[in-house]
Amino acid sequence: MRKALEGAQAALAKVETAADRVASMASPDSKMVSNMVRASDELAKAATSLRSLTAQDSPTVKNMNATLKEISRAADALRLLAETLEQQPDSIYRGKRQKSTP
Repeated sequence: MRKALEGAQAALAKVETAADRVASMASPDSKMVSNMVRASDELAKAATSLRSLTAQDSPTVKNMNATLKEISRAADALRLLAETLEQQPDSIYRGKRQKSTP
């Protein structure tokens, strides 16, 4: 019984030591807590920057919309050119024929 009591006391002492370590790591002035606070602040700043970049009225979104419109117009022009060349293959060296009006 005495050995069991001594073993329990030794285990309790180890638990107390571990609890003290955890308490020191979790104290507000510990290096771990200050690093976590710094990381949290940086994450909040990154989220704010991302929100401003993706806002509907942001210059980035406006530029992307304008670029997409230009790409769409270029695709339309290429499609029209492909259709014209399919219908009039000689137009590449003679020029586009005018459509006759009935």
